[in-house]
Amino acid sequence: MAQIARKRAAHFANFQDDDGGDDDDNIHAGGDQARTLGPWSSAMELVNARGKAQHDRQAKLQAAAEAEQEGEADAAAHWHPSRDPALGPHPRDPVRPLFGQCLDVLTAYIDCVESLWGVPDAIKVRLAAHVCARRKMSPEAARLFATSAPTEVLVPDCTQLDAAAMTDLLKEVTGPRLQRLELGFCGRGFGDDAAALVAAGGGSGGALEELEALTLDGAYRLSDAGLIQLLSATPALRRLSVAQGSRFTSALLDKLPALVPQLTHLNLADCRGLGAEALAAALPRLQQLRSVRLDLIPEVDDAVLVALATRLPHLAELSLRCCQAVSDAGLRALAASARGPHLELLRIDECGGRVTDAGLAALASQCRALKVFSARRCAKLGDEALAELLRAGSVTHLCLSGVAGVGPAVADALAACCRESLEELDVSFCRKLPDRGLGLVLERCGKLRRLSVFGCSQLSAASLYGHSNAGLVIEGIHTKVDLDLGLAQKRAAAAAEPGEGQGSGAGAGGKGDGDGKDGEEEEEAGGDKEEAGHGGGEGGGAEEGGQEANGGAGTSEQNTPSPGGKAGTGRGKKSGAQGKKAAAGAGEAGAARKRRAAGEAGAAGAAGSAGAAGGARPRKGGKKAAAAAPVDEALEAAKQAPPAEEWF
Repeated sequence: MAQIARKRAAHFANFQDDDGGDDDDNIHAGGDQARTLGPWSSAMELVNARGKAQHDRQAKLQAAAEAEQEGEADAAAHWHPSRDPALGPHPRDPVRPLFGQCLDVLTAYIDCVESLWGVPDAIKVRLAAHVCARRKMSPEAARLFATSAPTEVLVPDCTQLDAAAMTDLLKEVTGPRLQRLELGFCGRGFGDDAAALVAAGGGSGGALEELEALTLDGAYRLSDAGLIQLLSATPALRRLSVAQGSRFTSALLDKLPALVPQLTHLNLADCRGLGAEALAAALPRLQQLRSVRLDLIPEVDDAVLVALATRLPHLAELSLRCCQAVSDAGLRALAASARGPHLELLRIDECGGRVTDAGLAALASQCRALKVFSARRCAKLGDEALAELLRAGSVTHLCLSGVAGVGPAVADALAACCRESLEELDVSFCRKLPDRGLGLVLERCGKLRRLSVFGCSQLSAASLYGHSNAGLVIEGIHTKVDLDLGLAQKRAAAAAEPGEGQGSGAGAGGKGDGDGKDGEEEEEAGGDKEEAGHGGGEGGGAEEGGQEANGGAGTSEQNTPSPGGKAGTGRGKKSGAQGKKAAAGAGEAGAARKRRAAGEAGAAGAAGSAGAAGGARPRKGGKKAAAAAPVDEALEAAKQAPPAEEWF
């Protein structure tokens, strides 16, 4: 009995005999099913089955995700242009809106305008921006926008307004009705005296109770005391921009929350006198802040970023351009804070090498509402990390200029996840971005209206012109694309006329090109006109080439050679006679073809005459110039258009 008990104990402990034998049938009654006889075994089987099912489910999801990515990659690999790239850029509506034409006329003759009385303030704002874009905002022009006690005054460029002109302007516009005052590049005329004048209500002497937006960019003569005096008279202010204020210090930040407690948008870009500790202590006290810009302030670090992310309950927009003290730790804190899921705009341009894929992964895991993202020249960001961020949300504005890691994964993510949202894209100097991948993005993202591809020499006309998005404006097209497009158009034009010049020796070479190669072609066609080709080339005598073509076709038109082409007149006449003989021997079978060739040669000869009159040797550039015409028109339109504002 003791031996049987020992064997049974060994079996139930290890599911086998202690000596490995199976000679005793009385060890257990369950046979091979002994493993499932007890509750412990049943529980273990349920646990193992649950784990296996979870593992299988994860493997299935991963396989589906990989299949989707491979499908997108295959879609990019098998993408073909839906439009013939040889057609070039999409045609634009040649008729501009009447409002834009009126702005152009008024801007061109702004010095002749006597008054804008009765013009709505919204139109005045548009006109002022147009005048500043043309650098015509003189003191006389500024007075036009200061009449009739406007509610909005927008002068983006005040470089021509000195202190006296600025004082005259502020006396007219400052009053109780003023709601918006924006002065850009105003350092020349706006100082502490101008701030005191505005705080006093200008010429009216009334308080600025309605002023909600104040912009004083570039006011390098304005100090803390002047701005504090001005802000003390604006209790309803919600938007404040004092970028490039070189005289501001931490004393201004200490008093800012008490002066403008309702502030929602604050721009302190390039205010180098503000310290990181003062920013981290003062800005969280502005509890209504929704947008903060701290660009070009080198002292901004992760501590400032953490203070803003954790203590501002309404923060949705944050700009940290050229803040190279910010690292992945700050981005992780921003993503993990309560404001991470509500962040809509983030700019980390040129933040140096401390921002890597680790920080981007944290943003991708939490910032699902991100719509505007800019990471210009962040060299350590990779393709896959950027793709994960794009898959996490619906980006509308994306700037990845100078990010060398941008490649196929970003293109796939844009085509798959941002097709209904993407509006503006900048991938300049991203030379790893595949041509077909970008073509797929342009084809699928129907709302895309602006694309920048400066420095992208790997792109071709197939992706840039082969999409169906007619409303897209492309900037920075590489010269190689236009050259390839011109050559393709030239080959297509040559292929469309395979029979030109056959049956008429003169017709083949009488286009007045002045190139000696025409003589060889005419020899092969049956007309020995080598001298005619050289005669047309020497001395710029393209008229003689035209005469030979007309004579060879049996026509009686004669062109008078210019002084520059007299050197080849004798040989031209001789070759013309030979051309007549060759044409006469062609027979009646090619009469119609001769007349067509003669007409084309006559037109080309006339064009050659115009070139020869200037003493220059004409070249075969007519078709090439015609092919480049759409590109030239687009460039000319871009030059005439007003300077574009900042993207976002």
